[in-house]
Amino acid sequence: MKENEEEVMELSHDSVPGYRPVFYVVFAVTIIYLAVVLIYGGGGDIHGLGPTGGAAH
Repeated sequence: MKENEEEVMELSHDSVPGYRPVFYVVFAVTIIYLAVVLIYGGGGDIHGLGPTGGAAH
């Protein structure tokens, strides 16, 4: 055995009621938002140059 054995200190806290359902709702809204942006967003005009690439007409 070691001479200088120390007890491990553990930090803990009581759980907050309602945290888990709120987390799941926020997570679901985030996933839905990301899906909508990926499905309907974009359009291929990533630099705002339009379909001609900014060339003069």
